[in-house]
Amino acid sequence: MSYPIDINRKEITYDDMKKKIIEILTVKKKPVMFSSATMIQLNGEPAEGMSHVAVICGYKKVKSLKNGELLELFKVHNSYGEKWQKENNDGWCSAYNLVHSASLFWTEEDDKPYFGSTAIKYLDY
Repeated sequence: MSYPIDINRKEITYDDMKKKIIEILTVKKKPVMFSSATMIQLNGEPAEGMSHVAVICGYKKVKSLKNGELLELFKVHNSYGEKWQKENNDGWCSAYNLVHSASLFWTEEDDKPYFGSTAIKYLDY
């Protein structure tokens, strides 16, 4: 079964969503389904025609070899198979880039962005 993640309010930020994904991965120990994701290349640019559902199954922090900055990474598994995993850091990608590729929706009443209920779900198996 899958359940939409609910943070008890309609309007959330990218940072709220990232924190909730991390909580589900680390506390509930459950993978997270991320739909409407536009895959991001290593250079930070969107990969053309690469929008689909992916499963986030891991989280870690690493230090950048370039500047020593602390980076947050999500481990992604998707339908592109083993070749994609091997060519893309075994599926480890920037948490920031992945979350910022999520779909935002706007309400007409208050003109505030929010994530649709299908944007991210945790999986219970």
